[in-house]
Amino acid sequence: MKKSFLILVLAVAFAAFNPAQTAAQTGAQTAAQTGTQTAAQTGAQTAAVSIRDVPYVDLYSNASREVAPDEIYLKICLDEEPAKGKFKLADQQREVVKVLKALEIPVENLTVYDMESDLHRYILKKNQTYAKKVLLLKVGSAEQMANVLVRLNAINIPEVEFSGSKVSDKLQEQVKEELMVEATQKAKRSATILAENVGAHLGRPLMVENTFSYSPRNGVLRTKAFAPAGYLLNSAEDSVYQEESVEIAKSQISVNIHFRFELK
Repeated sequence: MKKSFLILVLAVAFAAFNPAQTAAQTGAQTAAQTGTQTAAQTGAQTAAVSIRDVPYVDLYSNASREVAPDEIYLKICLDEEPAKGKFKLADQQREVVKVLKALEIPVENLTVYDMESDLHRYILKKNQTYAKKVLLLKVGSAEQMANVLVRLNAINIPEVEFSGSKVSDKLQEQVKEELMVEATQKAKRSATILAENVGAHLGRPLMVENTFSYSPRNGVLRTKAFAPAGYLLNSAEDSVYQEESVEIAKSQISVNIHFRFELK
């Protein structure tokens, strides 16, 4: 029993550490790896050669659009100075909120921009303390801005200042996608015409590179005020100002795409 066990162990050990077999396996693995590597290199070289040798046409296409801002910011100045007959800030702010609700503008769009309390000395009067409060309102269009100006002026809150405007990220992405479609369609039409003129057919795109640019413009271009009919109108000439007319500067969004199409 001991002899048989020893022979069996030696046989297994010999098989496990047989140099000839190990060398054969190593050689086979090396050959397989080398073959795979050689095939991959050959395939890559062939692909590179074939891409270079494919007839192609290069085209540059662009599309751009002027976009009105969908985020416009207004500073609304509240002032409770007694000499001007202004009522309390809290009451004024409640009136502003009523205006927003009437215009279906979310109240959440109204935030406090700044608050201060100052001492002012009036001639022949004792010191008086009054407060100022500045609210920041976000509206979605020039039309909304115009409506806000009209309503606030009508309730004796005329101190409204344009604070800035922008095209939101969401709207930028939407316009960018639309411009990419437009530029791609223009490129395909042009490439098809070029291919037909040289007796070829337009094939698959071999390369596409695109760039996107956003040129913001900020400011009010034109504005007319003020109150609707029945408010603060003193003459027939004032009737032209019954409706607010506001124009906000538009920003430019552009897409430039470089195409390389195969020619067959």
